[in-house]
Amino acid sequence: MPSSFDMGKLDHIPELTGPDTYFAWKCEVTYVLGIEDQWCHIMDTVDLDDILGSASYKPVAVNPTVPTAAETMSIQEWLINNLKVKAIITRQLSVTVQQLMSTSHKVTALDAWKTLEDHFGRNDMGSQHVVHQSLYTLQ
Repeated sequence: MPSSFDMGKLDHIPELTGPDTYFAWKCEVTYVLGIEDQWCHIMDTVDLDDILGSASYKPVAVNPTVPTAAETMSIQEWLINNLKVKAIITRQLSVTVQQLMSTSHKVTALDAWKTLEDHFGRNDMGSQHVVHQSLYTLQ
């Protein structure tokens, strides 16, 4: 993601306030992450047939006590991109939903994504009812 990424480009993403807005929020965030070529930071699987859909894991130095300059640069680049993805994910969250998110840089974008998915992405009957209601209002 270029360093000049304009966070204003995210204003079209609906605010995530709870289960009733989760699927619309997730769809828009997914599109943004795909366009910015950062979807890999919230994937947790590697698919050799899908180069864009494979997970990106934090690089690890061969010798963690003495990383090379190239290893350090690679790790820093990954961490910066991961923080940018986390910023995209957390950009349009209500104050209540923001309380679920850790501000620690050690919590990855994938961790944040899974936290939101665990809370709001359930496919139980109640959640299906909310989705059906939302679809009905679109008609």
